[in-house]
Amino acid sequence: MRRWFFITAAMAAGCASGQSALAPPEPEPGEPEVTRERTLDAAPLEDARAALDDGDRGVAAAIADSLWSAWLGIEELDPGSAEDLTELLDSVGAEDRAAQVLVRAPFELDGGDRKTLRHLAEQLSIRELSELLDSPDAREEARSIVRAELARALAIADHPDSARMLAEQVLAGAPDGAERDKAEDVLEGRVERAGEPVRIGLVLPATGRFATVGEQALEGAMLALERYETDPNRAAVELIILDDSSRVDTGIEHVEALEKRDVVAVLGPIRSEALVSAAIRRDRDDLFLISPTATGGQGLEPDAYSLWDKDRREADVATAIVSWMAEYLSLRNFGVLYPIGWSPGSLQALRMEAEAWGGRVLASEAYVPDSTTFAVQITALAAAEPEAVIVFSDGPRTVLQIAPQLVYYGLRRWVTAGDANWSDPAVLRRLEASYSDHRLVGTYLDQMSPGTAWQEFKAAYEATYRKSLPDNLFAALGFDAMNLILVGIPEAEPHRRGSIGRAVRREVHFGATGDLSVDLRTGALRREVFVRLIEDGELRVPDAGEMLQWAEEQRELEEFLKELEEEEEKGEARQ
Repeated sequence: MRRWFFITAAMAAGCASGQSALAPPEPEPGEPEVTRERTLDAAPLEDARAALDDGDRGVAAAIADSLWSAWLGIEELDPGSAEDLTELLDSVGAEDRAAQVLVRAPFELDGGDRKTLRHLAEQLSIRELSELLDSPDAREEARSIVRAELARALAIADHPDSARMLAEQVLAGAPDGAERDKAEDVLEGRVERAGEPVRIGLVLPATGRFATVGEQALEGAMLALERYETDPNRAAVELIILDDSSRVDTGIEHVEALEKRDVVAVLGPIRSEALVSAAIRRDRDDLFLISPTATGGQGLEPDAYSLWDKDRREADVATAIVSWMAEYLSLRNFGVLYPIGWSPGSLQALRMEAEAWGGRVLASEAYVPDSTTFAVQITALAAAEPEAVIVFSDGPRTVLQIAPQLVYYGLRRWVTAGDANWSDPAVLRRLEASYSDHRLVGTYLDQMSPGTAWQEFKAAYEATYRKSLPDNLFAALGFDAMNLILVGIPEAEPHRRGSIGRAVRREVHFGATGDLSVDLRTGALRREVFVRLIEDGELRVPDAGEMLQWAEEQRELEEFLKELEEEEEKGEARQ
């Protein structure tokens, strides 16, 4: 097993003692020149390998990302360590970073290193190869390997002038045989250009019970592609659209058929069972799958994502609300009202977050979503005397029913927060200010404020399709799913399709349905949750001091109303 090691060098300083008094004094010794020791621990590497052996690629990917970040600050890396890091990055789908380790290695590449770099370069997109070539500290022998592969890829993608220029640069550097052969193939026209556009598959229901969902998701996807095609420099794209008839088994079969047709990605299927099974049955893990509406299944297989993972979404909102109130309002003890059927994992995540801040959940009450009164649950929460109450719902309609009753049954004086359903336009427009103002909201999407990505998408949709945007997120989910595919699409050759997953994992993507990013450890696509305040039917950034002042005023108001009620009761008793 190779271990990480670095050499610390120091210059010894001489000593002037014991010299003749007649001898000229030696200059004062300067500070020793020391190369700062920076060490990558071998333990994380062993942990990553163990995680891969156990099938936990997410943990291995997170460790690899950490080791990569640490390596960026190290000037000296021995060949054994470089090989270990390269192998790990390659095994978790970070081929571009693995290649960069060898491109920037501070030592001459041996035959095995050059072979590995060629293998990695052959999997990268033109964009990724160009970025490698732009590395300021790349060694020339590594540049030659990358330059030759980029020349070949450009020739295949039908960019002959750029390809020839790079090929000439390769030959000018006295390259190895493999690079010389690639460059000569480009210059002599022996590289066959791609005869067909890059293919993307769509598996959506055009018939059956979910046909409306499929139709709207397809409209959003087509809108994203239309915007992509406004740039003539981008790769041509062909869509292959298959109807799964709202059936799980048909959806799985369609994904298998599309992979045989060399698609680089599949948008769909829309159901969790189909997404999971299709991901398992892929021939290669780098076929990118993204469902706009599957409610679960993320993280089970690499490069298989959903934009609508319900359990994960609810847990993220719950912890964000608790964290914000604990940090900015110094509230520690909570009461929770939630619908029966709400994710048990979300309630557990909320409890753990409260405990992490030194607090706890004093009471949690479940309600039947179709109820018309919530008196029992609200009264029980009030009796527990929490510092704040968090209300989760199954939809905007339930929020409109619950909100007035929170005040009526005794929760006026506590800070109250709600989930994303409280930020729904139907709630903001219809709920009276006395029941909604100064309510905190944990959400990932602001559909009301001007200038947001949502408003931009809404305007584009209505202008394109000449109709109002439906009162749901299906079209926007199709739009975001297609944009995630297009952000990393390879310019030629379907075997380079791993570039899509790498691009999605690396950045935050500002979509119509929220700010999207991948949690490397869980392998799940998630939305950033932010906390807002409802005021006058709009969402705004909350001010902690103002919020605390409002809560104090509510307490004083409740005490006044209670005294007034007691006086009225006494007056009635005297009569």
